[in-house]
Amino acid sequence: MSPLRPWEAGLTDPGPVLTPLLQRVTRLLNRFQRHPLYAELSAAERHHELPYALTLDSQMVSGIIDLLYRTSPSNAWTIAEFKTDRLAEDSDLQVYAQQQGYLRQVETYQRAITQQLGAAPQVLMIFLNVGQSVGVLKPG
Repeated sequence: MSPLRPWEAGLTDPGPVLTPLLQRVTRLLNRFQRHPLYAELSAAERHHELPYALTLDSQMVSGIIDLLYRTSPSNAWTIAEFKTDRLAEDSDLQVYAQQQGYLRQVETYQRAITQQLGAAPQVLMIFLNVGQSVGVLKPG
């Protein structure tokens, strides 16, 4: 059951439910703002929550890409996929991403953008909760 369900149904004061969630989000955002990638993204041309549709194996697949960005018009586009999974500091991000199906997910994103733009984008997976830091995986 979602922690927000009782609140959505009007059965509880939202404070005790929302406060821990807001604190967690604030911690993750503050952590990311201290990472060098944050400054790069802040200065880049960005497209957030970008919808896509793609035909794979005769099936229509659609979804939302967290972020598509490039640091200059002459640079390649990069897909940034954010993950909030809580991981140990020594986690192997490549293995974890494979086990969770995240690599397949970003491969689909990459195919969709390649189809639309005619050039393959780079991909970054940004794990915001690796121990007390941010982990960045460049699949491939």
